[in-house]
Amino acid sequence: MPDGAPVHFIAHFTVDDPAAYRVYEQGFFPILKAHGGRFITYDDDARTLEGEWTDGRTVIIGFDSEEACLAWWESPEYR
Repeated sequence: MPDGAPVHFIAHFTVDDPAAYRVYEQGFFPILKAHGGRFITYDDDARTLEGEWTDGRTVIIGFDSEEACLAWWESPEYR
């Protein structure tokens, strides 16, 4: 990957406790923004074109670089 190329972080997970997830979201977005991350989209019912897929939520967020993404991922605030 070229240095400084934009990076997309994709997560797929199951929300078992919607109330607890709402609390997580309240803390998540300020930390994401502080690290230069941008929420792009989410989908609770993604269409599978090939292979197996499990139910859940898929989230895509963007960063200006891999370094920015890893700084967010490894930050004490996010952890």
